[in-house]
Amino acid sequence: MRTDVRALRITIFKYRLFFLRYMTPKEACLAELRKLTKHSNVKLTNCGNTAILIALAMAKRAGFRNVLIPDQGGWLSYLTYPPLLEMNVVKFPTKDALIDPQELAKALSLHLKAMVLFPSFGGYFVEQPLEQIAKVCEAHHALLIEDVSGSIGDETLCNGTCSDIIVGSFGNGKTLNLGFGGFLSTNRKDLLDIDDQVFQLGEIPDDFPEQLLQKLPQVKQRLLWLQEQSKKIKQELSSYSVVHPESRSINVVVKYTTPQEKEEMIQHCENHKYPWKPCPRYIRLEEKAVSIEVKELEEGIDHA
Repeated sequence: MRTDVRALRITIFKYRLFFLRYMTPKEACLAELRKLTKHSNVKLTNCGNTAILIALAMAKRAGFRNVLIPDQGGWLSYLTYPPLLEMNVVKFPTKDALIDPQELAKALSLHLKAMVLFPSFGGYFVEQPLEQIAKVCEAHHALLIEDVSGSIGDETLCNGTCSDIIVGSFGNGKTLNLGFGGFLSTNRKDLLDIDDQVFQLGEIPDDFPEQLLQKLPQVKQRLLWLQEQSKKIKQELSSYSVVHPESRSINVVVKYTTPQEKEEMIQHCENHKYPWKPCPRYIRLEEKAVSIEVKELEEGIDHA
């Protein structure tokens, strides 16, 4: 473990030395985010919610009016921000937060000038079929906005070849857990026809780029570690009703049918020092369940 930590520190040092030799910290951050998202245009924001609000404003300016979101496994601002811009929110059915491309196609066939806003890990506990979703959106001339707060650094998700706009948060409990900040990216310059001042909304620390530059080299390793922890916890609870047990994830959600099952799962979390939250909740699962917040775990802490 010490060897891995030492190797990571050396990598971070070399990484910062290389970029800072030719770029400012902000330029270095934007360059790495372009690489991670496969998008040529990247903007930093004070938080993920600001990035979502700006993405919606960009979409409205381009003529989109209906915001299609999953019926569970989304984020709170998916529900609250569109009405602020006089846009319609339309929930479409999922399979325990997993998007079914056929159901999405049905919803899009009923709503013109639509966009689809969703997290690449539904509720952080199920991987979405991004390529299939992108094909459905393309067929219905819908805009695709991918929220990568839980998947930045992934090779399959956080994929600008599929998504028109990518938004993400660097807040606590995210894959890149800086504690503040966010970003927005796109390959479509037509969508960026918006006052650049909007990206200055909210307060951003002066050393935001420097702090972000420290975290970026670690994001892929942290994402893999969180997925490994999720897989381990699913095995520990395999005798219970784990939701989407075979899916990659950075959270684990387990349904229960009796108070005893619920208490057993909570006790398991307490014994292993796993943070957990109750369901039903829109941002996880809209059924009786316990959501184990794996994404809040930190390496180096014993959870045996």
